[in-house]
Amino acid sequence: MVEGMRVQDWRQNDRQAGKTLAFTMWNSRVRLQVYDTKNVKDKQFNKSLTEDDLVLIEKYIAKVQAASPEQKFSIQFNSYDRNSKQYRLSEVLTIEKDSKQQYKISVTDCAKNTTFTFTLRSPATVTVGSEPLNDGMLSALKLDTLKDWITGAKIWAPFTFQPMQNGNGGYRSGNGGGAAVASGDGDLPF
Repeated sequence: MVEGMRVQDWRQNDRQAGKTLAFTMWNSRVRLQVYDTKNVKDKQFNKSLTEDDLVLIEKYIAKVQAASPEQKFSIQFNSYDRNSKQYRLSEVLTIEKDSKQQYKISVTDCAKNTTFTFTLRSPATVTVGSEPLNDGMLSALKLDTLKDWITGAKIWAPFTFQPMQNGNGGYRSGNGGGAAVASGDGDLPF
C-alpha cells in the first residue's frame, strides 16, 4: 500500500507577533492557517480551501500584482447557518500592495472578530549582481512563490491522501467509507 506523500507548506513568519501564516496540504486537502510560531498546534485561524477557492486566490494574486500601489482585493467566504437558514460571512482573505510595493495578506475570522496581517517577504539571502534585492522585490518574490505553490497544490493535493488503519491492521478509506483497501499481510483485495 502506498501511503500519501508530504508536501512542504508555504509559510510566512511574523517574528514580531510570533505568528505564522501557512498554506498547508494534507490528506487531499489544502488549508489556510495562522498559528503561534512556537506551537504549530495552536491554530488561531484554520480554513479549508476548495480547488475553486485556490483558483480564485490565484486570480486575485495576479490582479494585485497588476494593480497600482495602495490597492487591496478581498475574497469573502460564506458558510451556511442552519439556525437562520442563511449564508453568513465566515472568513475574509485580503491581498494588498502597499505604497512601498510590498504585498500583504490579511485573514479575518468573522466569528472570532480577529484579523491577522502578514507582510510578505522572502529572506534577503539572494542578490542580483552586486545589488541586494529591496523590500519590494523580496515581497514580490514571496508572492510569486505562493502563486507557484497554489498551482502545484491543485495537482499534488490528491496524492497526500492518508488512509486510516482499522483495528485489524488493514486500511480503510480516509473519507469515512468502510471499504477495505488492502489487508495488513500484503494480500490484494481481489
